[in-house]
Amino acid sequence: MFVDPHEWKRGIGRALVDHCADVARARGASYLHVIGNPHAEGFYLACGFTIIGTSDTQFGIGLSMERVLSTE
Repeated sequence: MFVDPHEWKRGIGRALVDHCADVARARGASYLHVIGNPHAEGFYLACGFTIIGTSDTQFGIGLSMERVLSTE
């Protein structure tokens, strides 16, 4: 998922991540995993992800991150 840079800082990215978390939680998932661009590290950390490693992608090194999904 990507948000056009002109639309950043409007809550769209966070809403997308939260929606994915809600769907994953409803389907019984315990974690949400993402391979994120290192330039977006701050965004993912603000959304509750933690870095668990790195991953090679076709675009270069990505951050392997996860967010624990609470059952509440």
